[in-house]
Amino acid sequence: MSRSFLANKRLAHEELSMQKTLRKVRPGKLEQFSSDLCLIAHGIRSACLVDTFAIRDPVSMFSCVLAGLRSKSATFADIVHWYHPSSLQSFIVNSRTLRTLARTLLEDNTAVTYVLLGASPTLVSM
Repeated sequence: MSRSFLANKRLAHEELSMQKTLRKVRPGKLEQFSSDLCLIAHGIRSACLVDTFAIRDPVSMFSCVLAGLRSKSATFADIVHWYHPSSLQSFIVNSRTLRTLARTLLEDNTAVTYVLLGASPTLVSM
């Protein structure tokens, strides 16, 4: 059975709060990241850059958090952590949503609208 967004947000916050490496992170930052995580898990967003906090070993920490969340709620089943070592950047990704979006973009480029931003924004034809 799928949990509500708020129940999953509480679950994510609890799981993050249990991590020793995140104990020095301000509670508001954990709250913000819990919301981001749930927006991704519920398919509202496909991914996000983790920029609310920085930790020494993101691969281990996010592996632990996501394993805990998956064991408690099926909503987190498709959530993965992507790490780019050369830039030290972490991304949280809904692999199912991203796969669907990529397939749509590859099959139907009319699904994309490009806008040239400037003093007077204009649509760009491809």
